Amino acid sequence: LVFVVDIRDTFCSADATVGTAVTDLPEGLPTVTGVPGTQPTFDVSSATAPQTSTSTVVVEGTGEPIDATAAVAAHAVQASLDSGEVLFSTWESAPVGLSAEALPGLAEALDSAAAGTRVITMISADDNDGEPLVLVVDVLGSY
Repeated sequence: LVFVVDIRDTFCSADATVGTAVTDLPEGLPTVTGVPGTQPTFDVSSATAPQTSTSTVVVEGTGEPIDATAAVAAHAVQASLDSGEVLFSTWESAPVGLSAEALPGLAEALDSAAAGTRVITMISADDNDGEPLVLVVDVLGSY
């Protein structure tokens, strides 16, 4: 058995969410906290389930500019918006490659963004079989 691997780029989790916090955020988002380079925690008690899925930049990254039309290397954590129960996290394993086009509003939120950007994507119940979700994405770069 032979594997041929092309390493296209490397990304460091410690560089995640290095940037400037956005201060003028819309109401209804969960409260997200955490030290850069570690899994964020969030409180959904004040969050409002969205009628339509949206993505909001909450930290503007200060790293290398990314190409939102390419694959985005990121850490992500997803939870139920109703209970706050974490359903999925990459923080205990490895970053994932995401297509920004696959998540509602993520490509628009990442337009002109840089590594270190943190985005909260609120997924409506209509877009997820009846359960609203929250996804926190920490962008490491693009490839």
